[in-house]
Amino acid sequence: MKLSDRQRFFASLLFFVVTLAVVVLSSSSRTGTAPVTTTPAQVLPLDPTVRANVQNAAELALPADQQETVREIQTLLDACPDFGDQRRGQMQQHIDWLLAPTTIPPDILLAIGANPVGRLMLGMATYTAVEWRLHGSSSDSCLLPIGRLVNTLVAANGETPDPAFVQ
Repeated sequence: MKLSDRQRFFASLLFFVVTLAVVVLSSSSRTGTAPVTTTPAQVLPLDPTVRANVQNAAELALPADQQETVREIQTLLDACPDFGDQRRGQMQQHIDWLLAPTTIPPDILLAIGANPVGRLMLGMATYTAVEWRLHGSSSDSCLLPIGRLVNTLVAANGETPDPAFVQ
C-alpha cells in the first residue's frame, strides 16, 4: 500500500468512528422521548350482506335443483381423469361447501364477499377452465361438460360465466 492509500484508509476509518460516536452519544443523551401516539387501526365498514352470511351460513343453502346440479358435477368430476390432483381437490372443497354451507370458514366468507355461492361456483368454473386450457382445450375432454354445467350455476347465481365455456 502506498502512503497516500494508508492515509485515506485511516482518515475514512477515523471519520466512521467519529460519526458512530456522535450517533451513539446523541441517541443516549436524549433523556425523554416523545410520547408514542397510536392511531387506531383503520376499520372498513363490513357489508351487511357479508356480515349476515357469516352469521347465518345455513341460509346460503342451495335450492334443490342447484343441489342436484352440484351433485351431477360431483359425478362428472369423479369420472374425469383430466383434472389434476390439486384442482380436483379445489373443486371438491367447493362442492363440499356448496352442499354444506355451514362448513365454510368465516374468513373465507369474509374474503369472497356478498355473493359467496356465486363466487364459489365462479371459482369452480375458473379451476375447470385453467385445467381445460392445460389440456389443449380439447372438445372431447371431460372438462368441457363440467365447465358448461358449472357455468349454468355461475349465471344462475349472479356472476359472469367463464367465457371458456360459453356456448
